[in-house]
Amino acid sequence: METQAVTEIFGEYGSGKTQLAHQLSVNVQLPPEEGGLDGEAIYIDTENTFRPRRIKSIARGVNLDGEETLKNIFVAKVINTDQQLITAGKSSGDSRRKDVRLLVWIQSQPFFVPNMWVERP
Repeated sequence: METQAVTEIFGEYGSGKTQLAHQLSVNVQLPPEEGGLDGEAIYIDTENTFRPRRIKSIARGVNLDGEETLKNIFVAKVINTDQQLITAGKSSGDSRRKDVRLLVWIQSQPFFVPNMWVERP
């Protein structure tokens, strides 16, 4: 996956989108020599899909401590557009999160639709 870029993942229910988000949230914490970025993750969850137990299991699979791995994933559960905007704004300016290398934004409904879809003549 490309760094310093936005990557959109979409697919049908049950196709593994949340699994991928969980895996990336763990893998970003690996050292660079193991394919990670030695960083933290912010997980903005509009669907209540974040599963700490699954994170711990994935962490064990890559020889990380499950509890420490969870501490490096900042989870924000949001239910509307206003909360999403506030959370996104705070995530970029929070001095405690200096090592964030991944932002996961889970949503199936378009609460927040960026102004990037423009009709072409």
